[in-house]
Amino acid sequence: MKMNKLNKDIGIIYDFEDGYLLEHKQVGKVQPEFLPCVEIIKQKIEEANLNVSSVYITGAVAKGTAFKNVSDLDLAFIYEDQDFDKQLLYRLWSELMEIVPRFGLTHLDCKYLMKEEVMASDPLKFILKYQGFCVYGDPFTKRMEKSKLSSVYMFKYMIFDQFKDLKANRNQFFSDPVLIKHCRSIMKVILRTSIELVMEKEEKYTDDLYPCYQFFSKHYPKEQAKMKEVLDLALNPTSDKDVIFEKIDWAENFFADKFPLKEEPHVVVI
Repeated sequence: MKMNKLNKDIGIIYDFEDGYLLEHKQVGKVQPEFLPCVEIIKQKIEEANLNVSSVYITGAVAKGTAFKNVSDLDLAFIYEDQDFDKQLLYRLWSELMEIVPRFGLTHLDCKYLMKEEVMASDPLKFILKYQGFCVYGDPFTKRMEKSKLSSVYMFKYMIFDQFKDLKANRNQFFSDPVLIKHCRSIMKVILRTSIELVMEKEEKYTDDLYPCYQFFSKHYPKEQAKMKEVLDLALNPTSDKDVIFEKIDWAENFFADKFPLKEEPHVVVI
């Protein structure tokens, strides 16, 4: 099996100024190898005649930091209200899910959101405004105010529930491809949770994998080797349950006393 190697030069880091996040000029500059995929998706959305307000691409593809056979493609469909044809939307998603892997992306992750829901959620506004760009409809995030540092926190609110769910299903039968998918996903979440430990000290933010590892290692050098193993598994996931859960146990114990939560907001990560 070909091993995925990380290009350490790929990744963007956001700066803060007076407590507000600054937009990064690289967002929206899709890498050449993924541009044909994005153009096909835009064409398919236009042909579908959806009654949708906006469609955004978010995540690594939107930021120009995607890796073949590692990154997925994230789409967010924004509606004004609930009165839309969900079956038509699901048929489009099914069609797009067949297209995306042809371009070296692991899978397509689609969500639909109400615009009112987005405007009421600081994390959703942050993701769409700072980590995405509009490919169809109204680019309404351009009219949004800047995000405060506090709105960037999101993974610390969800990681323990993800650990709990995975542990509850540990003894269930999963095929190797499903285990590999779970492994890659949770290792990415661990890395992206780690930056939330140090971003206030650094006055910087990233959710790209290698920069997350670098910032974490700078502040927690004794745990660097463990986080390097997590990084390696995010790139080259395994179906070995013992290996996966050893990393989950380590991360759960490490984060447990770092994120004491009195109240957990409802966070939807796209």
